[in-house]
Amino acid sequence: GRNHFLWFVRINTVSYCCLSDTILILFAIKMGADDLFIGFMASFLYLTMPLMFIGKRLIGKFGAAHTFGTSWLIRNAFAILMVLVPVVISTSNQSFGLNLLALSAFLFFAFRSIGFTANTPLIGDITGKDNCGQFLSKMWLHFNMFYFVTLLVLMLIFRHSDSTQTFQFIILGGCVFGIVASILVYHIPESTGPMISGRRSVSHS
Repeated sequence: GRNHFLWFVRINTVSYCCLSDTILILFAIKMGADDLFIGFMASFLYLTMPLMFIGKRLIGKFGAAHTFGTSWLIRNAFAILMVLVPVVISTSNQSFGLNLLALSAFLFFAFRSIGFTANTPLIGDITGKDNCGQFLSKMWLHFNMFYFVTLLVLMLIFRHSDSTQTFQFIILGGCVFGIVASILVYHIPESTGPMISGRRSVSHS
């Protein structure tokens, strides 16, 4: 389970770097979004955090791994819609295209909040008192390593070209890596512990 989770962290980090709020904001600017729109998009990560309560309910019903994997799969499916924004703008109008960008970005962050609720219960389930600290250290080391390398690659790509097609390619790449990461989460074995914990009241938790 720990091995599968580490691979999830590695692949998901590449996806995260390609679909981070920074990339999405730069993409929105490229699409001609104004300051109000940019500020609105930047708030999605925080506006969607209350949806973690839904994630807790789903963990109680389906388990942590299934909740995490399904939410991550849907999250990346909505991110694919962002690739279509330039096409929509060119075929209809800018307003319609930006509305599609806002909707897809909001749903992307919404399912991120729902799925990420399962992160801590899942880590707690695949580790014990003797190896939890070591595993968390290894997990964050791998996250930072893969994030740094992906960031360098993105910098080289943007130095070569910062066209609309480049943004589409990066976002689509992030979606593909995210879908692969989602599949990995499904294969993480878990006990009934997270499911039992998810059924407890929020106040008890």
